[in-house]
Amino acid sequence: MARRGSRREKRRRLYARSAGRAVWSPRQRRLVIIVTLIITLPLLAWGLVWGYKRLKRYYLEDSGLFVLRKIDIQAGVTITSDLVREHLKLREGMPLFAGDLAERRKKYMADAPTIHSLTITRILPDRISVTLVEREPLARLALQPLTVDRNGCVFVRYYGIETLPSISGYPSSYKPGTQVTGMTWAAIELFDLLKNHTLPLQIVDVDVSHEDYLDCIMSDQRRVKLAWPRMGTNDARSNRMLLAQLNGLATAMNSARGQGRGNWDATLPGRAYAR
Repeated sequence: MARRGSRREKRRRLYARSAGRAVWSPRQRRLVIIVTLIITLPLLAWGLVWGYKRLKRYYLEDSGLFVLRKIDIQAGVTITSDLVREHLKLREGMPLFAGDLAERRKKYMADAPTIHSLTITRILPDRISVTLVEREPLARLALQPLTVDRNGCVFVRYYGIETLPSISGYPSSYKPGTQVTGMTWAAIELFDLLKNHTLPLQIVDVDVSHEDYLDCIMSDQRRVKLAWPRMGTNDARSNRMLLAQLNGLATAMNSARGQGRGNWDATLPGRAYAR
């Protein structure tokens, strides 16, 4: 009986195959379903993303619903509105949402170290607002049309730098876009403090070539070797120590005995004496 039953089962399977019907076990069916999902789901997701992008592009750029009709630009001192338009590729009549403004902003700031900040805002339905703030030069690098702001960033500036104090003896590696370090940073700390405090000291040049002090030239050509604790860190404590050192130096240099002395040493905390 067992043999006869097995023969009948074989004939049934052969008949099923000959009739064009595939016979799948539950495990095989699950495998087919999994493989199908693995293939179709990514394709479906790609299709949805592609369709969304096409619809978004049509609605924002190709439909003509959002057209740029007004460009408001607040430019800087040396960078004009026309230059901003040119670099950001902005023009009236273009789609308001055309182009990647964030990428253009990033590239423009990388190409122009003189820019401190650049804000670009789309304003519906038809306006773009651009606000550009240039770096404010604090000092200039001697013998070059390069300036430095209070954050230590080096950038090119030709206009209005004649009255700025200069920095000499700096490393030759300083180029537009680089950041000053070491004793040059200490000179920035000095100039920034003098700018924000009224002191009877007018320093016109600082030589930063020495490792442990700044060699300062005053407007009357007197020279001062200057150092203070924590110099170059430019934090609140360093600023307080520098201010105390400068107050003592100003008192000594402007005294009756000190006015005729040409060379001064202010490298020891709390002391300033003529050499």
